[in-house]
Amino acid sequence: MIIYADIEWEYAEYEGYYDSFRVVSATDESGNELAQHLAPDRRFTSLHELRDALALILGLSSDDIILDGV
Repeated sequence: MIIYADIEWEYAEYEGYYDSFRVVSATDESGNELAQHLAPDRRFTSLHELRDALALILGLSSDDIILDGV
């Protein structure tokens, strides 16, 4: 499944990391907004971590998710 994502990088400490990003929007192929299912203050330190979170929401394997736009 292709997920179209828009992220915003931040340079601030988050769980011991200094480079992190938040998801502005994440839309699946059908146009469903997925970012609303993520905690609003959630920050990610890797795209792999984002794929894992989206896979959990969708009930898929993270290997089945392709991020586009990031």
